[in-house]
Amino acid sequence: MVSAARRLVRSLVGALVVLLLPAAHAEYSVIDTSSGVFSCVLWVHLGKAAGGSVRHFLQANGVYAGLLNGVARRCSRKARSARGKLVFYEVHVTKVHATWLRNMDAVVVSLRDPVARLVSAFNWRHLDGGGHVLRPESTLALEQQLYSCYPHVEDFAQAVIHNATLHPRSHCARVMENALHPPEELPKHHLSMGLDFYIGDLLRSGELAKIPIYALRSENLAADLVSMSTSLGLRLRTRETGVTKSGYPRKHDALSGQTAALLRQSKALQEEYDIYNALLNIAINKPQARAP
Repeated sequence: MVSAARRLVRSLVGALVVLLLPAAHAEYSVIDTSSGVFSCVLWVHLGKAAGGSVRHFLQANGVYAGLLNGVARRCSRKARSARGKLVFYEVHVTKVHATWLRNMDAVVVSLRDPVARLVSAFNWRHLDGGGHVLRPESTLALEQQLYSCYPHVEDFAQAVIHNATLHPRSHCARVMENALHPPEELPKHHLSMGLDFYIGDLLRSGELAKIPIYALRSENLAADLVSMSTSLGLRLRTRETGVTKSGYPRKHDALSGQTAALLRQSKALQEEYDIYNALLNIAINKPQARAP
């Protein structure tokens, strides 16, 4: 009788924790971990870095909570009453704020070689054969200019490499620059939302050094997910990641080997590579491979 009453109380408490979260987190689910410590994890979903596969993995293992829409404080105050649980909050297409980190036990960052990510982002947004994306009118107008100036990713990469020699006032030079570094008044998308956009300021200020970091490289995703899960004490239901966003024609538009090598050495991507390698150096799951 007492045992049944206790189970009822636990069920009611669990339901209350879920109800206290915003409606947007309907997929909220947690499971026991071997560590016995409740963990709130902030996942930085870098665009075009296998984020869909990571989300599938987290959902399949019952720890995905949804987008972090200002619920970090609730993660700390409300959900911590459920000891022995693990839950991930996703940050996507918005900067990570230092205040969010203070309510988290760990940060997971999706990574991808910056050149490969640039190619994928360019092709994904392409108006001819790209992925299925939502485009406000303001974004559509800018991307019409971008893909008119640079029909193929090779054209765009060459412009980035030779940026210093382009006529600074030419229309296409301005379009290229705005695609990579848009001013505040222009909309942003994955091309301009690299690691520097998400966490560059936090890394340079030292805020990221105050919290455990895990790296998930798209090039080594399965192994990095397992090493992260082991470290966090997540008992896996499945190791399946799945493959998403693979069925659009423009996906196969690639760079020549020479252009890719020159782009890796370009000033335009230097900061991205610096942050990429810095994260690998401080990651708890210690991925060995560095970006070229």
